[in-house]
Amino acid sequence: MDIDFSPDNVRNPSYNSDGNINLELNHPEHGWIPYTLDEEDADNTIDNEKLLKYIKDSVSIAEYVEPDIPPQGEEVADIIESL
Repeated sequence: MDIDFSPDNVRNPSYNSDGNINLELNHPEHGWIPYTLDEEDADNTIDNEKLLKYIKDSVSIAEYVEPDIPPQGEEVADIIESL
């Protein structure tokens, strides 16, 4: 089955903390599904190296933004310690 990775079938590409690219692709049978592009992926179903280059050249990719972790107050620390 050929999956169309054209810009119309790819949305929300963003780098993750590992430097790979998370995105959603419009699968012909399953609709929008999450997918991670990893150059080192050994799966030969999709040519990730070729696809990665195509995505980088065709779509704007959001930079990774580390999530803010709220400071832990004494109450939160007490709850965590009780677990």
